[in-house]
Amino acid sequence: MLKDQGMKRKDLEEQLIRLAVPQEIINYEVRRKISVSEAEIKEYYDAHQKDWETAPTVSFNEIAMFYEDANRPEVLSRAQGVVREARGGGTDFGELVQKYSEAPSKESGGFLGPLAAADLHPAIAEAAFKLQTGDVSDPIDTGRSYQVIRLVGKTDRVVKTQEDMREAIVKAVRDAKFRPRYDHYIKKLWKENQIEVLPKYEHYLVRTPLKPGPGGESPAPIGGQEGDKTPPAGPGPPG
Repeated sequence: MLKDQGMKRKDLEEQLIRLAVPQEIINYEVRRKISVSEAEIKEYYDAHQKDWETAPTVSFNEIAMFYEDANRPEVLSRAQGVVREARGGGTDFGELVQKYSEAPSKESGGFLGPLAAADLHPAIAEAAFKLQTGDVSDPIDTGRSYQVIRLVGKTDRVVKTQEDMREAIVKAVRDAKFRPRYDHYIKKLWKENQIEVLPKYEHYLVRTPLKPGPGGESPAPIGGQEGDKTPPAGPGPPG
């Protein structure tokens, strides 16, 4: 019920107008009149530079061996042995992952990526971006584990051009312009049309119900003025 929803007369009148206007009319009277200039496209592009940038990434297989203070030297020695074995070329790195890794990524062959530097432990990021595809790193100390990684691949930083993003920018600018113009159009319709709440629905309104005046005159229609004698009508054609 309107009263249960806390709807007031002003809320009701706006909702009725909005519901009564077909989308085709909104498109014709509002959307089609919105234009986006080249200057606006450039301004939006320049203001959102970070949105067009894709950071460089790396993909790699990892072998992680965790340590505590007491066994840290021992784990480091094991990690160094893994590096020698991996670089020796006699064993597939995937087999070494299954044999030595203690990380959950072991289930996927130790594969991680593509990942940007911000997604990685700083020590791993520093080492990974220096490697070439197929290279195996020295043991990397993360503070709780030693990691040995083999680089699978990496991508460079990419910045999309204004032309690349033209369609998305035009849509964003048009959408930003649409809402205030749509609200203005609805208010214009409300001023030019009248809405009457039938007596049987009056008690659902939060404000004082519209009741006949002392002289028995009809209640003023929503959107009209007190004493307005114009016969009530539903939403008319847009002006």
